[in-house]
Amino acid sequence: MNPNLDMQTQDAHDRFTEICHNSDEYPQVQLRKQEPHEALFGERQYRSLQERECSLFDRAASVITFWETGRRNQFPNDEEAIWDMETLWSHLHRSDQDPHVRHVFVSADNSRSPLSCSMDMFKLVCTYHQVNPSFLEPVHAFGRQTEPLDLCLAQFKGSDTLDCLTEGLPELPKIGRSGREIQLSYLLRSVESSESGKGVWDWQIRQVANYHSFDVETGRAFWFTVKADDVFEDRIKKTSPLLRIPAKAETQDGDVSLYLQASLATHLVYLCWCDENWRQFINETEAGIRAIVTPASKAIVDDLIDRESSLLSAYPKPLRDSRSQTMYSQSQSMSGTLATTIDPEKNKMSMLSRMANGTSSTLSSWLRQEKSKQTDPELGGHCAACPTDTSPPPPQPDTWEVLNQFRFKDVQTLHKHSEIIHRASLALELDMGVLNDICTFYSHTAATEFRGKVACEGAISNFIKEVQSIARRLETRLQQMRCLAITLGQSIQLYERLLQQRTSHIGNWFAEIAHENTKQMQVITDKTLKETTSMHVITIATLIFLPATFVATFFQSGVLLWKEDGADDMTRPFIWKRDSLMLFLSFCGPLTAATIGGWLFICRGMRGYEDGLVDFVPRCALDSFWVAENVEGVLLGREDWIKDSTSTIQEDYIQVFSILVYMSQPQHISLFTGESIHDGLLPLRETPHAFSEAAEKSIFEEFEKEQWRFCPFLFNTEGRGKPHKQHLPPLQIIPIIAKEQIKHSGITYDDRVCVFRVTLHSLCFNQEEVVFKTYYGEDPEVIQTYENEVNMYTQLDAQPALYDSMSIIRYFGSFEIPGLRTVILEYARGGNLKSFFESYPPPLARSDRVLLWNNLMNLLGGLHAIHNLKETQGGKGSWGLRGTHQDIRPQNILVCPDQSGNVYAAKFKFVDMGTGHIRRSRNQGMELNADDNWGNGMYSAPEAYRDYGDSREIRWESDVFSLGAVASEALVWTRTPESGPVDAANALNIEAQTSTPMDVGNEAMGMFLVDDSRSMEPHQKKVAASCQVLSYVLKKGEVDPNATFEVYFTSSHPPLQSTRTSELKDNIEKMLFHEDQCNMAPSLDELVSKAIQNRKPVSIYVLTNGHWNLKNRENFCGVDGPIKRLVTHVRRTNEQQNWIGVQFIRFFDGNENPDDKLGETRLKALDDDLKQQTGIDIVDTRNFDADVRKILLGSVVPDEDNS
Repeated sequence: MNPNLDMQTQDAHDRFTEICHNSDEYPQVQLRKQEPHEALFGERQYRSLQERECSLFDRAASVITFWETGRRNQFPNDEEAIWDMETLWSHLHRSDQDPHVRHVFVSADNSRSPLSCSMDMFKLVCTYHQVNPSFLEPVHAFGRQTEPLDLCLAQFKGSDTLDCLTEGLPELPKIGRSGREIQLSYLLRSVESSESGKGVWDWQIRQVANYHSFDVETGRAFWFTVKADDVFEDRIKKTSPLLRIPAKAETQDGDVSLYLQASLATHLVYLCWCDENWRQFINETEAGIRAIVTPASKAIVDDLIDRESSLLSAYPKPLRDSRSQTMYSQSQSMSGTLATTIDPEKNKMSMLSRMANGTSSTLSSWLRQEKSKQTDPELGGHCAACPTDTSPPPPQPDTWEVLNQFRFKDVQTLHKHSEIIHRASLALELDMGVLNDICTFYSHTAATEFRGKVACEGAISNFIKEVQSIARRLETRLQQMRCLAITLGQSIQLYERLLQQRTSHIGNWFAEIAHENTKQMQVITDKTLKETTSMHVITIATLIFLPATFVATFFQSGVLLWKEDGADDMTRPFIWKRDSLMLFLSFCGPLTAATIGGWLFICRGMRGYEDGLVDFVPRCALDSFWVAENVEGVLLGREDWIKDSTSTIQEDYIQVFSILVYMSQPQHISLFTGESIHDGLLPLRETPHAFSEAAEKSIFEEFEKEQWRFCPFLFNTEGRGKPHKQHLPPLQIIPIIAKEQIKHSGITYDDRVCVFRVTLHSLCFNQEEVVFKTYYGEDPEVIQTYENEVNMYTQLDAQPALYDSMSIIRYFGSFEIPGLRTVILEYARGGNLKSFFESYPPPLARSDRVLLWNNLMNLLGGLHAIHNLKETQGGKGSWGLRGTHQDIRPQNILVCPDQSGNVYAAKFKFVDMGTGHIRRSRNQGMELNADDNWGNGMYSAPEAYRDYGDSREIRWESDVFSLGAVASEALVWTRTPESGPVDAANALNIEAQTSTPMDVGNEAMGMFLVDDSRSMEPHQKKVAASCQVLSYVLKKGEVDPNATFEVYFTSSHPPLQSTRTSELKDNIEKMLFHEDQCNMAPSLDELVSKAIQNRKPVSIYVLTNGHWNLKNRENFCGVDGPIKRLVTHVRRTNEQQNWIGVQFIRFFDGNENPDDKLGETRLKALDDDLKQQTGIDIVDTRNFDADVRKILLGSVVPDEDNS
């Protein structure tokens, strides 16, 4: 045995094991040497997997199913399901060789759900079997998606490692791989029924992604199938035992024909799926279309022979009958006040002329039944020679009734069918292309690798015939779909014409009705004017006789009776009946009192959607009015007195009873007490089911309309809980007396979030002035902000001590109306801290300063409460709640003035919790960071800074930093009596700019790369001096105080290392700059590798004149490659932009020559043009005589780069 071959095999297997350990880098790292385009493709697919991990994979339900041969190449009884990475690694990395046939299945809940495996397990399987990255394209068709992706994409990709042994897959005999294999992947589409009972709409176009590799030396086959359901998993398990897979001992050396036949037969299991369901799909689709189109194609929409009858037939039958009487009969004088006579001939002609204008374009011949057309004798009908049928013709169908059966929703349904047909046709055509590509691929394989091997060639030939047969069947289905699409298009045109005709008839109908109504109103107006005089006469007569009528009625009431016995004695002619008077008052008194009392207690409020005031009666007013005497007066004041309990009404039915009295229907109180519809169930949203079909339904409908004025929205009065996200109907009355918008600069969504100062009715809430913070619309970000704020206040509300410390604004509840979400908060009369700084001078007296700072420091108590929403009460491992504010700034700290009038005694309170985040935390467990909810970054901590808008996790200490920044601004305000807050903020900014920002505990590193080519020899002393100055500034500025400075060169000269800057200068001056050409790209790439491995912040200073390759005039000369590599690393590791910087320092002669100008162009392109490609600017270019500060900071500070 060749020891060199053993060494190469061992090296290949070790590298294979190392790649498997780094499977998270798939598909960037491959065992086979990649071509440049393959490497770029792999890098692009790697980024796609990272970006779609959450939508493509489901880590929570990770399972991969294996079905593979065992001993003697026999399949087991059951598949093996693997649930975790450790088990998967043990299953793959076994002591023996790979099985001859291995199937791997990945499924999902449905075709638009994430795959039921983690990305780590998926990558490990792909890495172990060296799956070609082209398979990832079909996989991306899966994953979470609201609508189908890729527009019915079907594709094929085939490759092999047969002709590239030296650069292909190395041999791995330990696991049975020769390194010579064919690889192919394809994505197929077909129709499947979901069996949900929706008929034709059950059919969906679904996909399967399949990858296959076949070792032409050992016959080992690997299959990787991705399908939402278990269709292929079941089919492979059923058909695998039917395959003739020989045992290892039965296999002749080099003969893989039986293995090849098994692989080709397995292919057919997948390919036959493409043609399985098309016949049923086409039949059901055609039936669904026919159900809509057939009535339209057989509809009789002919004009009648008689013109006047034709014109009338365009109208509904009732209107046509009434119009025919007007047109063809003599008008009769009408009895009563509206009697009039109309000229029948004139009316007839005007009617016909108007109708002719509207219906002259009536559809006359759409698929009509021709009366003169001869019937086919073979069908048993009459021919022309038959005797004429003397039976009366069938009645003419009503044109309106015919047209009225057509609806626009049917056109929508037809268009939906059209869309499905076009998608299905595209899927068929693309599937045919995949089948043709598979035939071409295996034809080439048979002509090259298996040439002369009769068994293999025969197997491939039979396989190709089967695939071509499937393709021909698909072509037949495609022709059927195209014919169906043409027929459907013509049917849609027919249906649209019928709808146009229907619309025309409807327009004519309404025009005629409007005209007739106008004439009738004119008649009424004329008669009213003529009879006004008689009405005046009646009114005068009524006024004359009314007093006498009243007196007569009073004497007839029984209160005063004529004394008939003593008619001669006129001193006392009447008898006073006191009992009759009391009976009269017992009826009228309570009802009159209830009516007057209700008006006395009426208040004014606003509905949920309206700003106008409406009337309402608060509950406390009802309780005060409905004492037992008043309730009993209504119950007993009727002839059919109401037999309900006064105490029951007072306890549970006061509002219900009030509404019924307002409706003048108190006798129906028993309907509500019988169904237990008490005040707690108001407002009533719908009629109770028991009365939905009963005669009392109208009572409940009127009740629903009138109930709102007696059911205003209640807050936490009388010990009730606060409303929490309470859903209110739009008609709900909120007891608002006044409402005024407050301009609040601290709000993120100014156009979708408004703050109002609201005055509530004193009878409905004990806090008359509150703040309504209203979120408008259905924007997901705005809704999430509302949810964050309400959830934070709800947790804080569980800590009453907070309100005693006056450190957080009070929360009174929240309610929601469709499209509106409102948080109710305490009103702070003093505005916010920013306006406080602007409105008041700093405190001069020591007592005021102490008072002010004590109140400001009370905010720490509120911050502690936010950070510890719910302390853990149990032992180790018990759960608690932690919070973060993430938007602490002066605009979000409100000022509540003290009653003493001292402005410095005001209380300060946190507000605006919309950017807050609540997380669970275990007692004595690892502290989790909060999600970044995009609070304002003005006062945020440096570590919370977002690079390029990317969110990051936030630590609770960031809130402490923000509060400290606010305190610092307050301190500047107190120390600058003559200046306002703007000057204070500027002072803070100036102070912040006096030194370079640095990450605490992270030493920065400087690296120098010197161009020591021959063209740089005139600048050698300047280069040495520049290195000395820059390293000295870095050392004295404590950027890299203890590091050893390293200077690298573009030639083969070893790097210089020294802790002394003068020594660096001397060594550079003693060097020989003799290289003919500068190798800048590989030299810079070597430094980039060192910087990435070091993992510390680094600045690379490149000293050059840009004369890298004067024969090549392109701008970058390959130098952009290492820089792009740095940008990729920064994005992948989520580092800040200033983690790395590349500073080019340009050297040139006083009189610039063409070579210097070329060098300047290249360096400017790297500075200005490259950032357009990468999206991140980490490059800066300066001349060697530029300001040292700009050279040091230009590549890491954007403001310096642009200066």
